[in-house]
Amino acid sequence: MKFTIVWIIAAINVLKVNSENYYENNCQIKSYGLKTVEAIQEAIDKAADKSVIKLDPITYKGNLEIKRGKYITLLGDNQCNQNTKIEGKISVNSVQHWIIKSLVIESTSKAIEVVNSVDIKLLSLVIRGIRENGIQVFQSSNVVINNLVINEIANNALDIRDSSGVEINNIVASNVNGVAILCHNCPNVVMKNDVIRNTGHEAIQVSGQSNNGLLSQSVITSDSPQGKAWIYIEGNNWRVANTVANGAPRNGIVINGCNNQFNSNICNNRGSGYCIFATNDNHNNNCPQTLAITNINNGGLGLTNLPSNRKPMFGPNFPFGNKSPFGKNFPFG
Repeated sequence: MKFTIVWIIAAINVLKVNSENYYENNCQIKSYGLKTVEAIQEAIDKAADKSVIKLDPITYKGNLEIKRGKYITLLGDNQCNQNTKIEGKISVNSVQHWIIKSLVIESTSKAIEVVNSVDIKLLSLVIRGIRENGIQVFQSSNVVINNLVINEIANNALDIRDSSGVEINNIVASNVNGVAILCHNCPNVVMKNDVIRNTGHEAIQVSGQSNNGLLSQSVITSDSPQGKAWIYIEGNNWRVANTVANGAPRNGIVINGCNNQFNSNICNNRGSGYCIFATNDNHNNNCPQTLAITNINNGGLGLTNLPSNRKPMFGPNFPFGNKSPFGKNFPFG
């Protein structure tokens, strides 16, 4: 009996000393002291450059504004199978070198809005149950979106406009009523290792002055009932490579531009359309399209509507050099 009493007293003293710790479901959680969204906002407003603002694995309700400081990280946590959740919008306006990492953002009109900012990193986020757009990026540059799971979005999952050098890598987007990735006037955009399922419009839509882009190593499975294609691109000097697209009722890739390259893509088309469809008919020396031989199409009208004598079909920059290893009649007859 004496031993039991001593043990209880010792345990109480430990909890008093470590007053920032608490228990949830018999699991000890370390607290960083920010219990409300108002406390987080105050920490953001007062944070010194190069600091890290750590959040508890609890649910915060309310909006946050980031409009000062640089080289600052807003960091969520995962303890005892609980994540940091924010039910509200995070606005990033006119700042540089911020990182937002390891958060769940849900049940709000918009999740994150980045405006007039440079070198912003959005990392390891879960965004779900959003009533408008998931992530919006306007008039910004060098924004990195990496390791994102985004679903149940009423409009567009990612809406990028008038921004350059945006990287969208390792995202999983599903159940999006609009477009999964929309880019308007976004040159030098890179999209790699993305998985897109079940969108209401195009999986990826690129328009305006959106040149010099890369789409690579992605998988798209979408009925796109109201879209022009799995992937719709208006732009020049694009490379679409190593991408698999499944189940579109129309064309796989629709392209309107010049000097675009298609390498090692696979289309499994369940409807009437081409794997690669060029909307402009100015396919001449002034506006060439390059189609690598390693693209594969299953179903639909065939691989492409591009002329079979389009030059250069096999140029020195492709893996096989100037000559196809499959014979002179492959693949266009």
